[in-house]
Amino acid sequence: MRKVRTKILLIIAVIVIVMTAFLISDNYMARNVVKKNAFHSYSTMLNIFTSDVDLAFSNVEDYLYSLQTKVSIPALYHPGSRNSFFSQEIQISKTLEAAMRSITFIDELFIYMPDPVTCENGETVDSQFVSAADGSVSFTRQDEMRNVIEEWVAGNRNTRLPQHWIFVTHGNSNYIMRLFKSYNLYIGAIVSTDQLLQSFKTRGDEFINYATYFSEDGQEYGNRLPAEASGFDFKNAAADQSVKIGSERYLFVTQPSSSGDYYLVALINENQFQRDLLQLNRLLLILMLIFLVLLLTVALLLRKWLLTPLQKLTDAMNAVKSGDMSVRVDNFKSDEFILVNDTFNSMIESINDLNHRIIEETTRRQEAQIQYQDIELQYLKLQINPHFFINCLDVINNLTNTHREYLIREMTTYLSQYLRYTLQANTLEPISEEIEIVQNYLHIQQLRFPQRIFPFVEIEDSAENVMIPPMIIQTFVENAIKHRGNSDNRIEIYVAVTRMDPPDDHRIQIEIWDNGSGFSENILEKLSRNEPLVDEKGEHYGIRNVISRLHLIYKGSEQISFENQWETGGAYIQIVIPDQPPESAQEM
Repeated sequence: MRKVRTKILLIIAVIVIVMTAFLISDNYMARNVVKKNAFHSYSTMLNIFTSDVDLAFSNVEDYLYSLQTKVSIPALYHPGSRNSFFSQEIQISKTLEAAMRSITFIDELFIYMPDPVTCENGETVDSQFVSAADGSVSFTRQDEMRNVIEEWVAGNRNTRLPQHWIFVTHGNSNYIMRLFKSYNLYIGAIVSTDQLLQSFKTRGDEFINYATYFSEDGQEYGNRLPAEASGFDFKNAAADQSVKIGSERYLFVTQPSSSGDYYLVALINENQFQRDLLQLNRLLLILMLIFLVLLLTVALLLRKWLLTPLQKLTDAMNAVKSGDMSVRVDNFKSDEFILVNDTFNSMIESINDLNHRIIEETTRRQEAQIQYQDIELQYLKLQINPHFFINCLDVINNLTNTHREYLIREMTTYLSQYLRYTLQANTLEPISEEIEIVQNYLHIQQLRFPQRIFPFVEIEDSAENVMIPPMIIQTFVENAIKHRGNSDNRIEIYVAVTRMDPPDDHRIQIEIWDNGSGFSENILEKLSRNEPLVDEKGEHYGIRNVISRLHLIYKGSEQISFENQWETGGAYIQIVIPDQPPESAQEM
């Protein structure tokens, strides 16, 4: 990538790729635009044709419905004699023929009486079929339609008639039929799907290659589509989607009918309406070749006037990026590059000077920060001592009034051990020593309040030597006793120290809880936001000191949570810390 020739070839390649991508994108977009326009055009065509057919079907339905009330129709139910029956039949036939002259998209109107009728004079009339067909329908087709109607009625005598137009099939022929039933008469209309599709092709466009009807369940009733498209889901496919038939792609358009549960499908060969795009693509290709020739000329000039100086400057900047601040750029015989190179060299000199000053300032601040943390940690530790020391003196004072010297000795022994523990000024102590201080404290409280305080302390053997900040557990145990000391109820204190699962987690869990009334919602909210706990007695520092010391030592790797224990209802504190504190904490 360092050679100018490589860069020029890369630029040319990029531009060629961009131009090619532009041509491909432009061609793709143009094809899509033409395709969308064609889709909307043919969708409109299908919509118009389907609307005309639906309107014609609706008019036929109205006519068939009104036909049931004609005088001639009821006369067929209870004829007086055979002669009167056939006379009415001839009149009905003429009525149907007259109606057919004004009806479109229908092959035949019919009235079918499948069962014999007994006349009032006792004569019998066999089943009859009265129809009027369009003049373009052959006699063979009329016979086939009669067979279709008779077969369908015979197979569906005990079922309710559909309330819409339906498909019926006879051999390879498909029909759309509408039926009404009046007593034992079937009045209806029928049309061949081939006839409808032929009408559509006649009114449609020369580019329409295939047309057919599909029912809602995906059954084709047109026998028009090739075998390659027979399995395609036309109903659920996306709009303006194509289907491949052989080596050609076809745009398909669908239009549902309001007359029944079916829709019209038309397929149009995409190549037929995209031929004009080929000439446009050839013109764009010629323009791209001319542009490439000009591009090569410009590239040769760039090699001499721009790329070589820029490569020198780029190499120098890469050296600076890798940390070499001694690099400098030689000047070229160009006013612009002389200014750029002089500015670059001056900037490197300034950066070198600034780096030296930043390093000195950073070193000084780090030393000051370490000293500040050490002072703050010692202050937070010692802040606990007056609070606990006063509580112990109160206990000793109460014991002197009872003249129980042995308890005073135990108390003074505990107090001396406690002061020795806190005045050691150690940043970290083993958990076992912290637990020992907690147990001594609880023992003294048991002597002070007999049969009221019941401690439960458990610690895993593997966690005894883990180093923790002093007075972490003691603070919460003391709070539990202090807030329940005036109560006569049973006070239960639980302390559990365990290793987290799995063992390679390298963290320990400290749990402290009691059976008291727990934290109030206000206290829990303040603890979650690390706000000061203040009441009429002033601010309480114990819990905040614990949180501050943990954060100061573990730098955010600690976890402490406050809630109410689900079983006892008392306050529950969970502390999770690493089993190895940071080296900086061990050095404090």
